[in-house]
Amino acid sequence: MEETSTEDDEKGSPSVTPAEEKANFFEELREQLRYWPYTIHQIDDTLDMSLIEGKGKQLLFQAINSRNLTAFIGSGFSAGFGRLSWREWKTLQTDVVSQMANSFLKLIARADVALATSLYIIDPDLEAEAVAAGPVHPNTTGALNQRAETLRSSVFENGGVVTQDRTTLVDGFTVGDARNIARWIASRQRQIGYARADVTRLEANLRPGARRQRRFSGGESLPILFEIAQQLHDLLQRQSSLFLHKRDITPDDKEEILARNTLGCLHHTDNAAPLDSIEKLTSYLGNSGLIVRNARKIAYGAFTDSLVEYYRQARKAETQMPFSDLVKALLIDETAHAEQILLSGLSYDRDAGREDRPGTGKTHRPDAANPQCARHGKLGRRIPGIRQKPDRYTVLTPFRCGNIRQIIDAGAATAHGWEEIAAFVTESLHDQAGEDDKGSEHDRTFLTPSSRFLAGMLLALIEDPMTELEREDGEVPAPGLPNLSIFDGVKPDDFRSRRSILSERLDPLVKTARKLKISRFLTTNYDFEIERYFQDAGYRRFEHDNHGGPADGSPFPRGYMDLRSHRSDSLGGVFRDLTFRRETASDLVSFSLSDEGVDASVFHLHGRASKTEDIVVTEADYMDLYLRRDAMREMVDEGISIAFSGAPTLFLGLGMTEADLLRPLRQFISDRDREVGYTSIVLLPAEKDEAARAKTSTALYLRYGVHTIFYGGGQVTVGDTPQDIDWLHKILSLVSELTRIVNDRRTALKNLGDGETQPALSERYDPSTLKTENGQSPYNTADLLQRLKESLGTIERNGQEHGALAALFGKEELTAEILLAPLTESEPLCRLVCPTFTPVRYKTSRAASNAKNRHGSETVDGTDYLDFYLLLLTHIARTILTSPAPDRHAVSARSLPRPEGAGDRSRRDLRALLTGSLNASLDGLEREWRSWWERW
Repeated sequence: MEETSTEDDEKGSPSVTPAEEKANFFEELREQLRYWPYTIHQIDDTLDMSLIEGKGKQLLFQAINSRNLTAFIGSGFSAGFGRLSWREWKTLQTDVVSQMANSFLKLIARADVALATSLYIIDPDLEAEAVAAGPVHPNTTGALNQRAETLRSSVFENGGVVTQDRTTLVDGFTVGDARNIARWIASRQRQIGYARADVTRLEANLRPGARRQRRFSGGESLPILFEIAQQLHDLLQRQSSLFLHKRDITPDDKEEILARNTLGCLHHTDNAAPLDSIEKLTSYLGNSGLIVRNARKIAYGAFTDSLVEYYRQARKAETQMPFSDLVKALLIDETAHAEQILLSGLSYDRDAGREDRPGTGKTHRPDAANPQCARHGKLGRRIPGIRQKPDRYTVLTPFRCGNIRQIIDAGAATAHGWEEIAAFVTESLHDQAGEDDKGSEHDRTFLTPSSRFLAGMLLALIEDPMTELEREDGEVPAPGLPNLSIFDGVKPDDFRSRRSILSERLDPLVKTARKLKISRFLTTNYDFEIERYFQDAGYRRFEHDNHGGPADGSPFPRGYMDLRSHRSDSLGGVFRDLTFRRETASDLVSFSLSDEGVDASVFHLHGRASKTEDIVVTEADYMDLYLRRDAMREMVDEGISIAFSGAPTLFLGLGMTEADLLRPLRQFISDRDREVGYTSIVLLPAEKDEAARAKTSTALYLRYGVHTIFYGGGQVTVGDTPQDIDWLHKILSLVSELTRIVNDRRTALKNLGDGETQPALSERYDPSTLKTENGQSPYNTADLLQRLKESLGTIERNGQEHGALAALFGKEELTAEILLAPLTESEPLCRLVCPTFTPVRYKTSRAASNAKNRHGSETVDGTDYLDFYLLLLTHIARTILTSPAPDRHAVSARSLPRPEGAGDRSRRDLRALLTGSLNASLDGLEREWRSWWERW
């Protein structure tokens, strides 16, 4: 074993006791075992997290060396490209369904009243007491009853009749007609009651409170939640026939829909409506005097308003399309995520600090559950260029560097308390572009995905963005987008490659495919990002273009494994893209065992966003694809087994929640034969403390045979001395505590202003008197700084405990005077320092120190990946810890994330820190692999 002098030895530290020497010996032995390629029994005997990680790295490096490593790409990977996270997707997808369900239930309630009113007006057999009582419905009012009586009296003289069916009442309308309509209305009332019960039962599981609290037994919550959402979506589409005469309605259908629902429900031959009788009645009422027409308008006014709102919801593209097609539209590319960022900054409501549009008197909240990305397009496997439909990507134009500057100039730069941040963003914007080589064309480059949150943040600071950024050139933006100058159109050369919108240093796919030499990918994602990467690398041609194959890029008739079905480059190399199907389950075996004639491959296990392919979204989808007992079940099981045990598998980009991690492990390797060697590795962010990570590592190893490698640990420089620190865990803890401070402040602001208008609240807003629910001031700088220090705890240095918060800022001690010192040219900003990521896990021991000395060349400076975000976080922390002026309530409200979305928005902004750390860790793994190759 190589001897390495320690820092303590060089300083001549006091001799250690025999017990300490023994402990140091075993600690050193354990560190050495982490790099010994045959460590197996020691792991099983101790379940030590560091040994599990060390063995995982040995397996990883051996597999890279032999070129037989498979990468499993999870949802967190696509989040680095600007896709919706699982949590964001779940919220948006279920909100679309919930919004339609709420509109339908509101209409059903109004229809119930309208049908009861119609039955009262038209039923010729009502007794005198019933006529006097008015419509039989608990929600009718005195005013409605009066109008109903007026309408009944216009049809029936004296309010009722005792005559034969053929007796004519008015304008050819007979008693028989009235009885036909009455019977039909009674049947419609029953049908509406059944529909209300069915929709209410399913909708209850999708309410926001139920979604947060409910844990479904017998399976994972997310697929079951989507199963409920899909059932509700399909039910709503079926029940729409109660009010809509066709499924694919258009703006031209509004008047016809209103005309066909005059009595409170759609009258159509399909539901046995007596059309002739209804026509006679409506014609008579429409041609009656003013009193009757006004009575009819008032009696059915609430129903008509709800019907119009329901019609508007029903004609949205995302409502009309099948549930799975909406999934594809939301996840195929970055447009849905971009929309949500922009909507977060453009809201006009109390929570946004903008009570209404000036001069309009109306509140305006952009519809987050109405994604414009759902309106575009045919989805296909073929990607002719980097982008299929330029109009679809107009939503990305606000993220151009030039348009970000326009947002800053429109008011973000002058928002009280945020001038410092706006100036910093303006100066540093060029570092956040997808491409940094366009020179004078820099303003046309786009923010890299992990920096897109800047647009939403800066828009939120403008008092009235819809006015300040209003388009003046007379051009019309893309349909559905606001008339703002920042939506300035897409030009052909804007998207030359993935580099146009994604910085290479923050692209985990480059690290995986180019640096770690991985050429075989399994994924449960639906997007085409891996295909786009290899298309940029030159794999553009479909061989069957010249051999009579399908023109849309679908598989060659001979099957997926026919190389003519896949992309090739100019030298004849082939990139193979596959989707799992039961009928061709053997393809997964071939994918796992044979690379003959193929440069790289990707296999989509849950389908992909192509019009012709099915996807796995719900619990039923998964069970039908993988667990159905039929003649192909054995081949399906064999294919999955070989794919995940035939070669080492590296699980990458698995999201930020336990469910995201466990989902693929449960689905694909939970039943693996334990006789087969444990060859799976998972790369996870070190978000939690060491004890929680040890628990996770042990559980994954025992349950699934997975070796966990945590990334995010390293060193920061305190003074001139490197300090070991659990960096990612501590920095995320800082962001979480800052978010809690912001939420406490917003809650106090909300409680202060309940029931008041924005102007009235601004007049008496005083930060010094504001109190949180526990009676503390949310603006006391000393208290807030102490709160941050306590939240982050301490770290050990030279045998003593020191504050972790101070270490993150590179200081021995951190005071408010140091942190909030005014910016001057002579004094440098007290800022969060960039870490150096190390291959050795965070631990303060002599053995760990020796290991760091041995592996110094494998460290990664985090500056290239995180410098901008840490500087931005520094400025945000300074702003949060500084009290605002007493008259700036509106700006304060706009400066803070909304309470109902604070968690999601903080996760969205944390994506930058996680993406940067992931890319740094992948570069670090490449360096470790090369060092390992030289040693072994």
